[in-house]
Amino acid sequence: MLKVYSKLAQKKTIAIDFDGVLHSYKQGWTGPLPEDPPVDGALDFINFLQEKGYEVVIFSSRAKTQEGKKGTKEWLSKYNFPKLSIHYDKPEALLYIDDRGFRFTGIFGDLKEFINDGFKSWVEN
Repeated sequence: MLKVYSKLAQKKTIAIDFDGVLHSYKQGWTGPLPEDPPVDGALDFINFLQEKGYEVVIFSSRAKTQEGKKGTKEWLSKYNFPKLSIHYDKPEALLYIDDRGFRFTGIFGDLKEFINDGFKSWVEN
C-alpha cells in the first residue's frame, strides 16, 4: 500500500522546473529577470493541470536568491501565468518535469548513453 506523507503529495502536486521547461532559456543565463519567451504551450499546459485539480509548483535554482525569485515572479506575471509557488529545492510532488531530468526505466545502459551525450536538454538538441 502506498502511503502519502506530505500535504503537497496529498494535493496531487506536480513540480515543474522553470528554465528550459516554462521559460525557453534559449539565450542561457541573462540575469535574474529572464529574457526569453515561454516554451510554446507552457501556459496552456499549466492551465490544463490546474483544471485537472493539480497543485502546480515551480522549482528553480534562480529562487536561491530573492532577486532571482522576484525575476521569476515578474516573468510569470508578464506572460500571464497564474500565481504559482516558487521553490529553490525540489518540493515533494507526484511528478517532476525537468528539461535535464531522466526517467529511469531500470536499464543503466540508457542512463550511460544520456550521460555520454552530455546531459543535453531539448533546447541543446
